[in-house]
Amino acid sequence: MATCCASRCASAEYFGEAIAERDLRRYRQKGPDRETRLFLDRLLACRPLGDALLDVGGGVGVVSFELLAAGVHKATVVEASTASLDAARTEADRRGLIDRMQFLAGDFVSGPEPEDADVVTMHRVVCCYPVYEPLLRKAVQRCGATFALSFPRDRWFIRWWLGAQNLLRRLMGKSFATFVHDPDSMRAIVREAGFERRDDAQTMVWTIEVYSRIRRPAGGSSAHALEANV
Repeated sequence: MATCCASRCASAEYFGEAIAERDLRRYRQKGPDRETRLFLDRLLACRPLGDALLDVGGGVGVVSFELLAAGVHKATVVEASTASLDAARTEADRRGLIDRMQFLAGDFVSGPEPEDADVVTMHRVVCCYPVYEPLLRKAVQRCGATFALSFPRDRWFIRWWLGAQNLLRRLMGKSFATFVHDPDSMRAIVREAGFERRDDAQTMVWTIEVYSRIRRPAGGSSAHALEANV
């Protein structure tokens, strides 16, 4: 899809080496930021998570590293930014986790085809896609048990702020943009795939939601599917 390619290229350009190095340095010094810690806390409250993690748009690997430390056995990071993926690989090697991780470069929708996983995460990812439906549908299709995502709240001041940031980027010659999508439409896609919301949290800017699979649509399958704990 042309839209997916444009989104991937813009993200890869924007999240370059400088941002990847900054994000990894902050993580090493301070651990997960406030929103990521809240995301992880809500997800870990829904144990057991299972054996395999698929971290969509995983950046420098913060969510993956924390969940591996919490008991997940293996993690796959899919990331459009090669700089972020290189940083994640470097950190995995430093932590002795390289054999438990897989790193896939490219747009999740039109690029690599990762294996199904027990838990799928999309932390601050949906907002980077102008068209979110294919992203969400593929993510829940790959998920066997627990799905967690975060997205900007649909509030006028958040739309205004993101719009101002997008305008500033365009004036600077950057094509990367962020978006606020309709929460009810996103939730409908997740529910239609057989998931039920188990936990949620909000900050001033972000909504965090955790879902468990309660059924699988007709014809659906997952190599690592687990029975949801509801």
